[in-house]
Amino acid sequence: VKDVNALKAILGNPDLCGYPAANIQVLTDSNATRQKILDGLQWLQQQASSDPEATVVVYYSGHGWLDQAQNRYYLVQHDITPFNLPESALAAVDFTAALQQISAA
Repeated sequence: VKDVNALKAILGNPDLCGYPAANIQVLTDSNATRQKILDGLQWLQQQASSDPEATVVVYYSGHGWLDQAQNRYYLVQHDITPFNLPESALAAVDFTAALQQISAA
């Protein structure tokens, strides 16, 4: 949380980056759910599509898990079900697919 808040302060600082607060989304703790992460990426895609010169920054600071049996990697967000990670964690392929939908400079 400290890292992401520090990054938010830098991005919003008018002497550094100066992005408006409305253009910065931060998801931490109980707000960092699988659905809210995917919704945030969708929001970002919509924002970027309305501005062809948009700059996009996605910062993930958290845990991950490799299902060695399936050779699949997952982001472990706040609302996972510990005994059912493959069904509740955010698959890296889904995260990557959502990122690929964002076109930005």
